[in-house]
Amino acid sequence: MNIGRSINVALAKKDMKKSDLVKSFGWSVAYGSRICRSPEMGMGSIQKLAEFFDMRVSEFIGLGEDVK
Repeated sequence: MNIGRSINVALAKKDMKKSDLVKSFGWSVAYGSRICRSPEMGMGSIQKLAEFFDMRVSEFIGLGEDVK
């Protein structure tokens, strides 16, 4: 699981920018950048991100899985 990758893929699928995510959550730009590179995150945060992207948690997490 790589949540940073999940975020970046979800942003691309929704044709959004990191700045959209940062504004929606009220994060600083620095914190948003760190989150977008983070390999792991707590389940509560993952649930909020999945809701933001209008996805099921499993679908959101799956975006960050390595495809082989």
